[in-house]
Amino acid sequence: MAEALSQTCNVCGARKQATNHWFRAAIVGVITPIEPDGEIPASILLPRLVVGDWADLKFPKPHAHICGAACLAKVASKFAGGELKPGEIPH
Repeated sequence: MAEALSQTCNVCGARKQATNHWFRAAIVGVITPIEPDGEIPASILLPRLVVGDWADLKFPKPHAHICGAACLAKVASKFAGGELKPGEIPH
């Protein structure tokens, strides 16, 4: 429990409390096959915003600690705007 209480939100800096409902968020790259018309199939790396429950200990790393829906919305907006790339910690 002491570890959880020492965490802070990567977006606003709020400290984790025992009763907060926090999220984890990561930007990962997914290799997706692309088959252009009549050409040799290629692959490209597509970024994905992955959001999970705070209690998910097997969450992809690196990841951010997000204190709630408002900060999660800020991360989603930055991701949609192309500001966050795979491997970066959302902020």
